[in-house]
Amino acid sequence: MSPGEGEISWWGDIKIGAGGTASERALALIHEKVHLFFVPKLYIFRNIRVPYRAGYYVNSSLFRYFEEMLAELIAQVTVNGFRGIGIGVRFPLANGYMYLLRSGAEPYFAGRKGRGIIIEGAGLMTTVLLSGISFQLWFKEGTLPDAERRSDQ
Repeated sequence: MSPGEGEISWWGDIKIGAGGTASERALALIHEKVHLFFVPKLYIFRNIRVPYRAGYYVNSSLFRYFEEMLAELIAQVTVNGFRGIGIGVRFPLANGYMYLLRSGAEPYFAGRKGRGIIIEGAGLMTTVLLSGISFQLWFKEGTLPDAERRSDQ
């Protein structure tokens, strides 16, 4: 692990890289403590809740973006003041945790899936009010029919 980097297990065990400056270590520790806030702590159904949380993080770009953005934003503002807001908001995209439109993440984060933040965010839209008329938008994964079949009909 590089100096000033940290990681947390799904169960809440934090590791911080040795070395680096005091502010780098503080950033990493605060970042990982924000992740720790989301880890189930009570032992009631913990063996069920931890894998669910891990599944959300691995399979959803949107969930992963909000958790990483919140963790880095809180760490940056705590250590560097309001100068760190932009860094915190850009952190997940700038460091390859996910993409805007493409599925997956950088090779370093192999195994992380998701469809991209914009696509998953669009899938959350369910009701739109336009000129007083309510429309429901639904998202269904699939492929469009071939152009030939449409032209024959």
